[in-house]
Amino acid sequence: MLWDDSVQQGFPGIWWEHYKEDVPSGRCHVICEIDFNNFKRQYEIRILEVEDSEDSALEDPPELPRSSIEILDFRGMAQEDMMIPSGALVVSQCPKNWDELGRWVQRSRLTQRPLVLTYSVQVPSVSETFASFFGLVKWALEQDNCLQRSAILQQLEISDRTLSQGLLLLPSLGVTVHAPEAGALKFSGHLPEESLEMDMIQDFLQRIQEERFQRQFFQQLKVSRIQTLGQINGMSD
Repeated sequence: MLWDDSVQQGFPGIWWEHYKEDVPSGRCHVICEIDFNNFKRQYEIRILEVEDSEDSALEDPPELPRSSIEILDFRGMAQEDMMIPSGALVVSQCPKNWDELGRWVQRSRLTQRPLVLTYSVQVPSVSETFASFFGLVKWALEQDNCLQRSAILQQLEISDRTLSQGLLLLPSLGVTVHAPEAGALKFSGHLPEESLEMDMIQDFLQRIQEERFQRQFFQQLKVSRIQTLGQINGMSD
């Protein structure tokens, strides 16, 4: 198992043509990539290179200046327990990637306004998200109503790319997707009552899983890591 200071448990992985005894027992520098194990249906680390930190030729990174960003961490707290200062920048939706988080940090640093994290630390499961997607489509069909694309994205907490993949799946299930106006979606046809075949929905499920994996990382990201991002942004100005 490998892990860093941001977590308390390891992450499964593989190092081709090596045994676990080849991995240094202490701290080490690791170059790796994320890979999906189709057999175990889970994400794993694929190690590319390992180097004992004591023998590493890598120099310690330069000490960064202290960030002027004030970050208040209210993740997972009840709304009534949050003491949000006036004028603060409130991050109510978990960032999907480093770029999105970086924009919040940059805005906080430039405006000297506190950054408040209020989003939930709970990650909806893949099956819950999948069921919610088809629940929305079924409701729209029964009510003959339009759905706003932005509302679907917010409710399901998925990216537009993942939503598009789900919409492309619907015609094969007997549902036609219409776009009567910009940002609106309308459906016609009927969803099958029987269970869906896994082969038809596997790509959509895998895409949701990938995003849930990324979302979980940012939901649990330590404030100190976010502060470091602010320091780096400050140095690049």
